[in-house]
Amino acid sequence: GVYTIILTIYLLLGITIPRITGGIHLPVFQMFPYLVLSCTGSVVLLFICKMLGRAHLLESLGKHSLVIYCLHECMLTILSPLLGDKIVLATLPQAFVYYTMLLVYVVVMSWLLSRLLNKKPISFLIGKF
Repeated sequence: GVYTIILTIYLLLGITIPRITGGIHLPVFQMFPYLVLSCTGSVVLLFICKMLGRAHLLESLGKHSLVIYCLHECMLTILSPLLGDKIVLATLPQAFVYYTMLLVYVVVMSWLLSRLLNKKPISFLIGKF
């Protein structure tokens, strides 16, 4: 509802957000399928969540997602140059090893930092009192 109203106001006023969209302009008739698909996807996701009931894995992911979302790019920025100097990305196996190492590092470090920041003495740093 709110998304549709804001999108309509933006279209009527001719407002674009080039920083987010990269300056891509879609005519209204081309935007309609995207609007329908995004709303349908949201409704389907809510329906699936309702069917699942209480899912501990999803609750845990939701609890830790903010920390992971905020920190994963920092970890990639720190580790990429360190690994990039040691691994030559000339062949596909070398690139596979490099990106696998990056993925494992980011997942493990994100999980550890999220666990640490969600503990009671330190959780106030991310707004949990």
